[in-house]
Amino acid sequence: MGLLGLSLVLGVGFVWWERHIRQPLLDLGIFRHRAFLAGCLAIFVFGGAFYAIMYLLPLFAQGILDFRPVTTGLLFLPSTLVLALLVPVIGKLSDRYPSHYMTLPGLAFAIFAVFLFSRADVYTSFTYLAVALTLMSAGMASFPPPTLSRAIGSLPLHLTGYGSGVINFMLQMGGAFGTAALVLMMDRRITWHGEHISTVITAGNDTAMATAARWQDILAGVGVPQAWQQTAALQKVGATEQFWSTVMAYQDGFWLVMIALTFVVIPAWLLSRWSRSPQHATD
Repeated sequence: MGLLGLSLVLGVGFVWWERHIRQPLLDLGIFRHRAFLAGCLAIFVFGGAFYAIMYLLPLFAQGILDFRPVTTGLLFLPSTLVLALLVPVIGKLSDRYPSHYMTLPGLAFAIFAVFLFSRADVYTSFTYLAVALTLMSAGMASFPPPTLSRAIGSLPLHLTGYGSGVINFMLQMGGAFGTAALVLMMDRRITWHGEHISTVITAGNDTAMATAARWQDILAGVGVPQAWQQTAALQKVGATEQFWSTVMAYQDGFWLVMIALTFVVIPAWLLSRWSRSPQHATD
């Protein structure tokens, strides 16, 4: 909380300073241009969702599916190829057509891909995740080039230098905020799911008792003394509870990313309506 308060104080101080010096590091008049402001908002939320997925997916693959690091890296190979092929094409098209022709279909692809991620669990295959990630990359390739181009292109020439730095900063800051929010939310959701699962693991739950009995048989078979078998079996049941709480928290995390991407549609559409093409901005 102290660091958060200090950040707010320094942020207010920065704004005050930039408004009172002749040659500011950042011309705050840049935010009076509504198209640029819409672009900043869109890229901020998009950055949060994109970096959150890049954080969440490798952890899910290794922690839940038990993939090796190399296997996890291979998940990203098809999507990287898609990005390499699509980004140059989208960049050219963004100079010729309204940005929403590319950004909105791209967001639809990304939202659908994250929906597929939200349905993943311990039984999900490598192919399933690779296909979902490839679909998401098709969406991700369609969003930043038109958004950056139209947002910066909507500014007067004397502000374009500021615009480039600001909108790239918004992308990185969105990633930082998005990842932090996701980690915090998942920590809370693991606890929440664990508490709700534990309420049904009682002597009256036949499934839980059968699972504990099965663990006792396994432990007896490997030579665990009888006096310790029941306690050890209950510990195994608790570990299973913790595991599935984590799986459900990951699913909640993917849902959070999907909701964030859905909200990106609004500023992306407004940017397309309010902005001028880059060619017009330089005339």
